[in-house]
Amino acid sequence: MTYPLSLVNILTVIAASACLWAAVPEAQGKPQKLWRIAVPPFLATLVALVSLAGSVTSFALDATWAATALVGTVVGMIRGRSIGVQTDQVWGVVRPQPALDGAVIAVGVVAAALLDAVAGFLPPGTLPRQAHISAASSLFAGYLAGRAWSMGTRAARSPHVDLEHP
Repeated sequence: MTYPLSLVNILTVIAASACLWAAVPEAQGKPQKLWRIAVPPFLATLVALVSLAGSVTSFALDATWAATALVGTVVGMIRGRSIGVQTDQVWGVVRPQPALDGAVIAVGVVAAALLDAVAGFLPPGTLPRQAHISAASSLFAGYLAGRAWSMGTRAARSPHVDLEHP
């Protein structure tokens, strides 16, 4: 017997919600430890991988999933280069320029996780299909990962600025 909602769906929605929660301080421009920039992409990647694991796999789906992740990563890296970052090199604290795009993409990750969870209640053949959801979540995860990579590498090389310790 299969159930329309599983523990994996619930944990995926929790991980997506944690991704949104971790992206909010960055959107507000609050100082945070450098490693905290990597938390939203990590959780978004977890959601994307679980979504991919739950969908029917085929070469076309794997190629679509990889292509959307690559496109998201490139766009995220370009966006991350335009976000200003101040770094306190002594404490390892960064303060990004306030930008809402990370939080908006995190809302997309939550929406993808919720759609993936609710898709079990829909009749077979009804959109959204898990393949589309996993492709969207990989796009979001790639965007957040590319953005965080670009911001993190720039923050590590930026000159010292005295910031308050979080």
